[in-house]
Amino acid sequence: MIQKNGEVFEFPAITKVSFHSLIEVLEENSKTGDKSQKDQANDLLEVVEKHPFLKDGFEDYSFFEKYKEPISMLSRALFPDALLLNEIKGLTPPFAFEPFYVSTRFQNIMNATGDDKLYGPSGFTPEMMYIMGCTAILNSYYGMPVDLSTPLVLEIPNANTGLLRSYRVAFNADMIDIYPTDNTPKITEEDYQELINDFDNIALWKEKFPPDSYIMKGIGVVNLMDVTMDASV
Repeated sequence: MIQKNGEVFEFPAITKVSFHSLIEVLEENSKTGDKSQKDQANDLLEVVEKHPFLKDGFEDYSFFEKYKEPISMLSRALFPDALLLNEIKGLTPPFAFEPFYVSTRFQNIMNATGDDKLYGPSGFTPEMMYIMGCTAILNSYYGMPVDLSTPLVLEIPNANTGLLRSYRVAFNADMIDIYPTDNTPKITEEDYQELINDFDNIALWKEKFPPDSYIMKGIGVVNLMDVTMDASV
């Protein structure tokens, strides 16, 4: 399942927020990095030692507020200071457009909405998110490529100006790993071809990829690009 603004939706995987990919880099830097890298790595690894869920993963979104300081400390390691003002970047749970750490420019855009919330790309339904999760599993876990060429566009209002701006959404899942569960099905080449040939059939996707039949563990990186002028043409 995935969560969005307090609602829970079906998803082919149980999603867990985890910094394990970053922590692996920190562990390596603590051994082989220069003095600055070692110092930073050791400081952050002490934080992880006190809060092991940062590596093991957690599903409870209340942790973002409850453990805001340690989560922010690790998040800052992924966003160099130079990017905070200029780029529209955020960290999210796996495949949930629910940013828990964002760049300064991203935060300014969210503040200007009037309710400090984002509601996901326009026209992007829970069914589409389910299929996107399945295609990620096909690509990453089974090595069966699926090309999702349709761009996702997020429309964000500005409560002060009354204007609506359009942003193209790019989601990077490099720090998300996929694991099997006891209920993980076996996907065959025949299944793959059937899915590709009937791509919009959500019932078929749920048959081949039952809800919560995998585990997605990690964090996603979302990037927004202002395409308001392109969208108006």
